[in-house]
Amino acid sequence: MIFQEDENRWMLDLECVGVRAIVSTSALVALATIRLPALKMTLINCPVFASNGKRWVALPSKRETGWRYVPMIAFDSPDMLHEFGDAAIKAIERFAPAIFEGR
Repeated sequence: MIFQEDENRWMLDLECVGVRAIVSTSALVALATIRLPALKMTLINCPVFASNGKRWVALPSKRETGWRYVPMIAFDSPDMLHEFGDAAIKAIERFAPAIFEGR
């Protein structure tokens, strides 16, 4: 384990280092690059969504067939994915505050 005191401490340093806006009629708003310094890892092309007043981030995925996408990486629990998503949205809002305007 990287952090024995607090296993989710790596979330505190999460930062957005890039955002590419997507113009679409779907919930997809952008693709973000999220850096996790404590893990010495950068996640590229994290899909960012907004719909019905909610915002969320998914982990990078790849297109398999048709419109089906499959994950390339995963967290060990749904709670960790939620924590990542919440932290990532806050980081994206700090990096590109206008990205959600009109969404």
